[in-house]
Order: sequence, then C-alpha cells, then structure tokens
Amino acid sequence: MTEVIRSFWHGPPLNPYLLLCLASFVERGYSVELFTYERNHGFPSWIAAMDARDILPTETVLVYRRGPGAGSPALHANLFRLLLLDRFGGWWVDTDAALLRQELPAAPVYFVREENHYTNSIMKFPRAHPLLSEAARLAVQAGEDVAWASTGPTLLTTLIHKHGLEPWAASSEQGCPFIYSDVPALFDPARGEEMMARASAASFMHLCCEMWRRIGIPTALGPPVGSFLDLQFRNSALDIHFPARIELRHLAVWIANARAREDLESIEASAKADLQSYRLMVERSRWSRLGRLLGIGPTARRPWR
Repeated sequence: MTEVIRSFWHGPPLNPYLLLCLASFVERGYSVELFTYERNHGFPSWIAAMDARDILPTETVLVYRRGPGAGSPALHANLFRLLLLDRFGGWWVDTDAALLRQELPAAPVYFVREENHYTNSIMKFPRAHPLLSEAARLAVQAGEDVAWASTGPTLLTTLIHKHGLEPWAASSEQGCPFIYSDVPALFDPARGEEMMARASAASFMHLCCEMWRRIGIPTALGPPVGSFLDLQFRNSALDIHFPARIELRHLAVWIANARAREDLESIEASAKADLQSYRLMVERSRWSRLGRLLGIGPTARRPWR
C-alpha cells in the first residue's frame, strides 16, 4: 500500500517552491493529501485536496498575534497536524519540505533533532499515539496569544522527553540538514555544491519558508542560476518557467531590512516593557506615600503624642 503524505495549506495559491517540495513525494511514488479550508484552492491534479473541516471544524484559521511571526497560520497548523496524525497516523510533512531520497524512512516513529529541540515540520506517528492527544490538549489550552513555536517544536520537544521517545530522533544530518539561517545559502550559486553535499546524506530538506515571508523573498521569481534551489528545479519533473530570477544583491538588501526591522521591534518591545515597569513603580510609590499619610501600612506615619 502506497504511503500517504499529509499536510495543511491556507493562503494564496501554492507557489513554485512549494510545488517543488510536494512534487518530490509524488515523483517518487507517494500520494499527497493537502487539507485546506479554501474552496477555490487551485491545486494541481496530482495533489488530493481534502476538507480541513473534517479534522478541525472551524471557519477561523488561527494566526500568531505578535512577534516576527505575526499573521502566520503556522499556529493553526501546529494544532491541526496533531489532530490529523491522531486520527490517521502516518506522515505529516510541511508544504515547504521535500523528499531527497527515493524512499521514505521505514521507522514507525520519525522526527528530526534540530539544534536544541525537535522539529515538527516532518513527523511520523502511529494512529492515536498518546503523545498526540496530550499535545493537542495542551495546544488548545495554550490559546491563541502565544509565542512563536510554543505549541510547535517547543511543546513537541517537552513531550518527546516525557514519553521517552528520544531514541527515535533522526539527526539533522540524516533527517533535515537546513535550518532558518541557511536560507541565504540556498540562493547562493557559490554555495550550490556545498549545499548539495550537505543534502546528499539527508532524507528531507526544509526550505524554512516562514523566513522567506519575514524577509520578503518573492516566491514568483526563480532562484539564481547555479544555486542549490536552481539545481533542485532542474532535477524536478515540474515544467516551471519563471518570469525573472532573484539577484543576490537584492536578497542581501531584503535580509538586511528584515534584520533591522526585527531589531527595531525588539527595541520597541523592550521599551514598552520598561515603560510598563516604570508606571507600576510610580503607582506603587504613589500608593505607598498615600498609605503613610493615612496611617496605613508598616511605614505609616505615627500620630504626634
């Protein structure tokens, strides 16, 4: 029986880079089911469109409210994948992750260790595994106003330790060798061979397209000729013609602007926290002085005798 790859999509039509990733499974003989709330999704015929309401019945897709990831539906996807795997079991793969080998890993449980945590972008679990229902319950309890990754990799990492599943983890070299900081290198022709070498021992790659969104990389444009991503398109059966290609000098500007924006947002958040702390201190001081005047509290003034 052919294994099925399942994922979730919400937003504009799938861009060429996401199609590249999803096609990597189909080209190797696997089926792709993409769950969505969109009525007019525009998926190509080789992707099976599935109704996301069958898994999580709602008309409101959760998005992050604050931080650099504000507006991203990854918050919804964090919960959705847990409910999906709890019902069906099998593989969950983010739409921006691709298969690099001819066959999927054969393990009954699969996830990848990434730096100091385990990532939830590529996972395999048996149906109704106890970790899944516990994680879904905790994700619902956390609510909508949460920090980036708190109901994703952070929660998964905590529960993997709790359930003693660490031995099932694939290393980043074997599982998924690229992280968010590698995004610029994926476009750099001078590092094409280096990135190909890193990918040669891995089962998957993750393009970390959330970083693309934050940087403002235009997904309608092709990668520079000779870059790792250009080589991936050349090796794919997809017939995609880009109107133009991204230039490295422009990419450098976009990255610098994104970093400056995040620095400013961090400074602003820190300033707001300092202001709130100052206001609280002033308020406490005011009430303390009032208490002394009224003879209330341990530092109250004693009446003259």
